[in-house]
Amino acid sequence: MSRFITILVFLAAFVSEHSLSETKYYCDCSTYSSSECVVGSDDFSGASINVPKQSFSALQEDIASGSPGDKFLLCRGGSFTADQGLVLSKQSRSNSIEVSDYFAGWATEELSRPIVLVNSTSTIWEMDDGDESTQDGGYVFRDVDYLCTNVEQGCGILLRRVMQ
Repeated sequence: MSRFITILVFLAAFVSEHSLSETKYYCDCSTYSSSECVVGSDDFSGASINVPKQSFSALQEDIASGSPGDKFLLCRGGSFTADQGLVLSKQSRSNSIEVSDYFAGWATEELSRPIVLVNSTSTIWEMDDGDESTQDGGYVFRDVDYLCTNVEQGCGILLRRVMQ
């Protein structure tokens, strides 16, 4: 009986932890998007592929207020404009978030990965909070392409560890 209760407590904790995570969807059709692209709206909840949010700034706001286990998915065939970076510092390897792609209902398999056009002179994702004692990590970025407008400066993901 004791073993049965232990298993139930473990399962309840596991389900509770994983049921709190969210998946949010984003779709914008700026430069370089597919002609099939259907734009979302930041007035939408982003809770399903049928009601995606639109802007990259909405994505960054949601990530900043997100929780471990959350997924943030950008539509294939879509193109987003990023005007500023975001410092990421509250996740860990065991409590990660994911930024990736999804196939919208209008999309065909031939569509390219989402493109993020980076207009900023800084990095778009920065894992460097300036505190050498903080363990950064827990971010999964996959199946998203970044296109820099400032090739001399560069763009994308900055990983930096300050050691003193």
